[in-house]
Amino acid sequence: MFDDWLPPARQHRPRTRGKGTQDQVKKSDTFSVMLATPAGLDTLEPKDGILLSGSKLVVMRRYDFDELWRWLELTIASCEGPTWEEGVDKLRVHFHWEFEGMK
Repeated sequence: MFDDWLPPARQHRPRTRGKGTQDQVKKSDTFSVMLATPAGLDTLEPKDGILLSGSKLVVMRRYDFDELWRWLELTIASCEGPTWEEGVDKLRVHFHWEFEGMK
């Protein structure tokens, strides 16, 4: 449904930060979130009266990359913890973790 969607004003490349050289950075985990606008939600067909279920979802009145980026920076900064596990637990409140449900 959203395969060909592009932001209206300009394309943005994700800003990334890494520590160390390419050879030193060997592992990463992926966290994701769904983004929607009220207009986009209006296009969904409900299943049994439900539009979405079990999704990490951010709803913006209108898409604005800069506002979204600020939210991401603040949210991620608030998830810091003394250990990796504690940081992941905090991130999982807001984002879907690629290893969710794996043991």
